[in-house]
Amino acid sequence: MQGLVAVLGAARATADRRPGLTDAALAVILAALVAWEITATDVSGPLGPLLGFGLFATLPLAARRRFPVVVLATIAVAIVALDEISVVQEPQTTLLPFLVAVYSAGAHAGPRGTVVGVAVALIALLVDEPGDLVVMGR
Repeated sequence: MQGLVAVLGAARATADRRPGLTDAALAVILAALVAWEITATDVSGPLGPLLGFGLFATLPLAARRRFPVVVLATIAVAIVALDEISVVQEPQTTLLPFLVAVYSAGAHAGPRGTVVGVAVALIALLVDEPGDLVVMGR
């Protein structure tokens, strides 16, 4: 257990020293996960656009600290597009970059940016999944 704590502590220290590199690595890892889901599971539709929007839904996370609301809006648009072009099942792993982007808007955008980020996130959810309005409290 102490070994795991040491490894996690070292990872955190590296992330604190090189936040840009950490964000880029996170973006690439999530892009690989989304690309894997698109190519290896029941997600179907035109492969080129699916992969393109899959990258569009993940790679902007590399700039999440500098432009958190723009990154959130970009990812939200890409997720809605993925839903529209998917034939049977849209990628589910895009929820992860969306959640990171929402967190980033709250953590790095300041008070006004946070409000705009929450609005963008809620609008994206309503556009992407209008039937889930009930789940969100109505």
